[in-house]
Amino acid sequence: DVVIGLRMGLAKELRLIHTLQKLNSVIQRSTFSTNFVSLFIGEIESDGHLFYANAGHPAPILVTPKGHHELEATGITLGFLPEINISRSHIHIPRDSVLVMVTDGIIERQAENEEQYDAQLKKRVMENRQKSAKKICDLIFEDAFIFGNRTKWKDDATVVVVKRLDH
Repeated sequence: DVVIGLRMGLAKELRLIHTLQKLNSVIQRSTFSTNFVSLFIGEIESDGHLFYANAGHPAPILVTPKGHHELEATGITLGFLPEINISRSHIHIPRDSVLVMVTDGIIERQAENEEQYDAQLKKRVMENRQKSAKKICDLIFEDAFIFGNRTKWKDDATVVVVKRLDH
């Protein structure tokens, strides 16, 4: 339903924030009072500019040759309140940088000592940013699985890796 709502709103060339506010209203009025959705949506231009909105989703990580930056929430999770304030933000993705987006099933993966995978994720991406997007994605899944003592996944585990190449 969320994907369909986004497609409909954006296909009519509605503004992103307006579309997200409308979508929030639909989710909030749902018959299930516990419905909520975290969402990160962005548009990357060919020159590396990323315009995005983050509705309570785990902060994507941008790893550049100079370090890393988290793309924090620009509003709350959709569906909690009848009306929300959400804004659009912007960041430039330099060449040879990696943008990593994950769901909470990845960052909240726990080791035996109950430590979560979040800090490990940043470290692994920084150590492996020279690899292809596919290899980084595969490495995150494998590393998180091992970190969690190879136990069954307890939550959704999704990873999206975008790499801006030098050419």
